[in-house]
Amino acid sequence: MEIYNYVGETGEYVGTSTASPDPMEDGQFLVPANATTTAPLSAREGYAVVLTGSEWAYIEDNRGVAYNVREEVTVESLGALATGITKVAVPFTDAEIAANTQAETNATHQAYLDSTDWYITRHAETAVAVPADVTTARAAAREAIV
Repeated sequence: MEIYNYVGETGEYVGTSTASPDPMEDGQFLVPANATTTAPLSAREGYAVVLTGSEWAYIEDNRGVAYNVREEVTVESLGALATGITKVAVPFTDAEIAANTQAETNATHQAYLDSTDWYITRHAETAVAVPADVTTARAAAREAIV
């Protein structure tokens, strides 16, 4: 009897094998762990055939090389690509990447300044000193913003 084998952790179909006869019951066969008698779906480009419970399903297979804005990444699991990841290299120039990086830096530091503005307001209204570490970090944030 033909059985269909799958990876225990993911349910991904890996091939067929022949079940051994059950030595205790004539006409019965032994189906080992990570195998089923249910035939899998036929292969489909870009998808893995995965056993989900008692049925086979197509799951996107994007494993391998992929790209985010800055670098090549390796996708190791089944499923849809994460936001910002693509299978096609993004044709950004070094100048565009640098500009995007600076924009991210500006946004991060501006958010810090915004979140600590209350210290400045409190100082102006009540003369309570701004903590030295906040003053130092705010100065660094202003210097980082272009």
